[in-house]
Amino acid sequence: MAQIFLLFHASMSASDQPGQLNMILSNRSAWRDTTIYASADRDKVLGGLWAAEGITNENLYSMIEIFGFSTDTFTLHNNSGQLVERDGQKLQPGNYYIATNGSIPFTDEFPLTCTNLIPAGTPVEPFRQAVRERDRRCIATGRPASLGHRGWWLNFKSTHVVSLDYEQHWNDSNYSRWITVPPADLSHGTINSVQNGILLTREMHVSFNNYCWSINPDDNHKIVCFTPDLDHYQIAGRHPDPEFLADPRRPPDELLRWHFRQAVLANMKGLGEPCLEISLGTRVETFRQAVRERDRRCIATGRPAPLGHLGWWMNFESTHIFPPDYEQHWNDSNYSRWITVPPADLSHGAINSVQNGILLTREMQFTFNKYYWSINVNDNHRIMTFVPGLDEIAGCQLDQEFLSDPLRPPDELFRWHFEQAVLANMRPPGEGDSSSDSDDSF
Repeated sequence: MAQIFLLFHASMSASDQPGQLNMILSNRSAWRDTTIYASADRDKVLGGLWAAEGITNENLYSMIEIFGFSTDTFTLHNNSGQLVERDGQKLQPGNYYIATNGSIPFTDEFPLTCTNLIPAGTPVEPFRQAVRERDRRCIATGRPASLGHRGWWLNFKSTHVVSLDYEQHWNDSNYSRWITVPPADLSHGTINSVQNGILLTREMHVSFNNYCWSINPDDNHKIVCFTPDLDHYQIAGRHPDPEFLADPRRPPDELLRWHFRQAVLANMKGLGEPCLEISLGTRVETFRQAVRERDRRCIATGRPAPLGHLGWWMNFESTHIFPPDYEQHWNDSNYSRWITVPPADLSHGAINSVQNGILLTREMQFTFNKYYWSINVNDNHRIMTFVPGLDEIAGCQLDQEFLSDPLRPPDELFRWHFEQAVLANMRPPGEGDSSSDSDDSF
């Protein structure tokens, strides 16, 4: 019998290979349904937003005061010229005009965007553990880490409120004055206090770092969403669990207010800041785009990418079935014989054919690369899961439209991945995956 061996993705860890950062949209205006103008100049856009669930007229007034300020009192009026009261009524999409006897200058402040989305530097282990033990669930979605007591934190991330990217800014601004629970080891720095952390699912973590949502501590800690693709998670207008808010170790309001301010500046000021995405591992652009255009949704969960037509693929990843880290093995084994649709640029290699790719959400991508689930072509392309916590997809069959697409991956590649998953999960202890399952593996 020929020897069969496991090929694990070598670029799992953000600390090993942080990936390539790409600007996918030059600003955040594409999905706005609410625009803000000055009454005196109705052609000049001052700002805007998407009127998410839970955002009120009062919220709009207070957020305008973050990115712009009036030298006198101001009021908002709708398209019909009617006064919009500063109250708790739900904000309606549309155009709003600022009326004031003074001027309306913009703040010259810019948000501190997370330049890596996966922040530079590795969270220290005591930080990770302290956040896990305090929260035990995603504080945005409320989803519990049901096996956390067994040390299994699959797809949960201990997330810094103020990113590690900005530790120098943290120190220069003396944000440690807000910390009452410093790390046990002071050499780790107060930025690694449990009070600068929250537990999030993997997708909430990426969206939080990109300021797609935040927590407004001045409105009963309400979650405010700034991008409509977060509708799927039903977090807009929610409030963190009262038990979390009552915990003296939770992030102080000053840190939550800092993050909320950054989110308002990033999303509402002018046309908004550029949108960034992290490309994990080796991903040529043509491969990424071809997989997106074919699938348009996560092929495991069926979740659509609602803003894909605008070029916004946050939390979706074009994923190689056979890991590109092992292109030499691909070539030596002549796996290209299974490919009928090579890349347009042959220099990219057949391993970057659209037929070696599937579109997955970030959580599904991470677990697929770890061989925690796979697709059994001998059981009607049914998904088989090998670890707890993947109930959403266990036993599901791939969509027939996907399976009938001539551009979809050949069964031979699915069969190869399934074989790897069986080897990784069903060998005797000690012969499977030795890679880390920590929440820093990305």
